Amino acid sequence: MTLTSDSPPSVLSSRALSLALGQGGGGIEGGTAALSWRAPNGLADGNTLIIETDGSYNFGNGPQYWFWPGFEGYSAGDSVGNDSYYQVTKSSPIIDSGYGLIGGKSVTAYNNAGTPADYKATFSVPDASALNGKKVFQEVFFTYTQRVPNDTELAGPGNQKPAWLMLGDRGDNFDYPAPDGSEGHDLYVINATGGGPWGSAQIAGNNGSSVPSPSGWTIGGFNTDQFFCKLNAADPLAAPDDYYVSRTGTSFGTESVRGSPNTPLDTDPGHVALYQAFGWDRVKLPAYYDDRSGVRPQIVHQSANYAAFGQNAWAHVDLCDSADEGLAGKRVIARPVSWVPNRIEVVLNAGHVDIHNEGVLQIRLGNGTLLPLSLVGG
Repeated sequence: MTLTSDSPPSVLSSRALSLALGQGGGGIEGGTAALSWRAPNGLADGNTLIIETDGSYNFGNGPQYWFWPGFEGYSAGDSVGNDSYYQVTKSSPIIDSGYGLIGGKSVTAYNNAGTPADYKATFSVPDASALNGKKVFQEVFFTYTQRVPNDTELAGPGNQKPAWLMLGDRGDNFDYPAPDGSEGHDLYVINATGGGPWGSAQIAGNNGSSVPSPSGWTIGGFNTDQFFCKLNAADPLAAPDDYYVSRTGTSFGTESVRGSPNTPLDTDPGHVALYQAFGWDRVKLPAYYDDRSGVRPQIVHQSANYAAFGQNAWAHVDLCDSADEGLAGKRVIARPVSWVPNRIEVVLNAGHVDIHNEGVLQIRLGNGTLLPLSLVGG
């Protein structure tokens, strides 16, 4: 399966939007002149959606590099293939049994309670001249949906890293031999390590300082997580210039933390002396799960995985069930196609959102501005 393009905005903006130009204004549309939407082939899952402004808003540009493994494009039982920016290191077959979000498809990230499965994959941008042969970024965004059978919260000890942002394959721990153990700060999202309880009030790594996360995060339920960080270019070890993390679930809406952490990402002089660079060159998604030596069984599924690196990494469009960020209990990311200051084109993913009765776009610009746009009535 071919992964979506990572072409820069200058290339994307030159693509002919044949549907929009060839339908003579057909399809359906809504919004206002200031912020409007148009669906040339109708408002439905898998169809093109175009968002435009008359100049009242400046959408900026879309992400510099973005990646979409597209589990929904596979059939149940298929194995996800590698692509130039997505490498599968441990594979388990696609499932279609109600645990997915987009198109019902997901992967079993970990299963030691039935048919064994352990799926791991990595997003990165190859660059032969860069450290580790991969581009190093100081701005990153990623999202995924995680679900367990029966949407039941799990308790007890475990070691959980649904996503792991790092520099180098094992740059997460200075205990490893150089160069893999002396490369840079790492962050794993929602973690429980050392046999501690599942979930954590921190997003942390094996070196450096932790950063905040919404309270009460645990594994289980049916949740969509999002993470964004933009480092301080002048002093990458200082507190980031911008930071955001959220969890969305039907029972509680969206819990989020926005704004720079109060502390630097690393204050250890010994670490600073060892770093070869500061930034990240990969996100492992799914990353690492462990049952802590068989303490208790677990099954975890992931779907709707997406990552973006470089300038405007945060720019994306979510389909939600509320215009209010905090009240949205459903969040499904749209597949990006093109993004320029006055026009955005995406492929709409309905997921578990009833588009016509509750559908609202939450348009996140690269600078963090959030623009809601209702689709109800379309």
